[in-house]
Amino acid sequence: MIYLFFQRYLKYHIHVSVAIVCLFATTAYFMDSPIVLIDYWGVGCCSALGYLYITKLSEKPTLLLGLIYAIGTLFAIWYGFQLNIFGRICCVLSGMLVILYPNFERFRFIGLREQPGLKVFVVALTWTIFCVGISYSRLAQTITPILLLQVCCFVWAYVLAAMVPFEIRDVLMDDPKLKTLAHRFGISGIKLWGYFWILVAGVAVGFMPMGLQSKLWILIQLKILFWCIYASPSSIPHFYEFWVEAIPMGMFLGMLVFGS
Repeated sequence: MIYLFFQRYLKYHIHVSVAIVCLFATTAYFMDSPIVLIDYWGVGCCSALGYLYITKLSEKPTLLLGLIYAIGTLFAIWYGFQLNIFGRICCVLSGMLVILYPNFERFRFIGLREQPGLKVFVVALTWTIFCVGISYSRLAQTITPILLLQVCCFVWAYVLAAMVPFEIRDVLMDDPKLKTLAHRFGISGIKLWGYFWILVAGVAVGFMPMGLQSKLWILIQLKILFWCIYASPSSIPHFYEFWVEAIPMGMFLGMLVFGS
């Protein structure tokens, strides 16, 4: 039973949606945004739906997958109506980026993923708009523009850095015409970019108005990401699912324990 659940957990990329939910919750903590339980479910459903769309688009449709799409879409639409106008705009913008990400061979449309050098930046932009936008839309009070900028910089830089191990993993599978960062700068070069983005995320956290314990915990998670970049590609079983993509989960759990 446990093994079957584990296989479904990986097959339907539940770990990805959990990671996005945890990054969203951490973002909300940074801004002291009063999110509620429905936000966790809404963000999780929207992110799972988007990732399934990207990864399963080229596969033969099945009744189960169609049912998942239908239920997920209805819930995502319902959740959108629970947000204010700004939150809805952010959902639509991030949703459009997801829709335009893959190729549509039937319509001869080349997706954003296939545009030279854009892949990681499109992903980072999507996560930033989605996580920061919805968190910001839930605020009951205003925050300073500098704090909003710091939070955006953190999410943007963190996602870029977290993409590095996957770029290294995919360098042999991606068409060189894509001119991914791994193709352009080589393995050593893209690792340096990853370390730089971690530094940017760490500096952004360092200047945020929150407790020292929380800052140290986030920096520890960034240190783990540093190790993931250094170690990738790795032969450790489920290295990407349970190391790289588990980092936002570690951030969120730390905020629950050390939150101040």
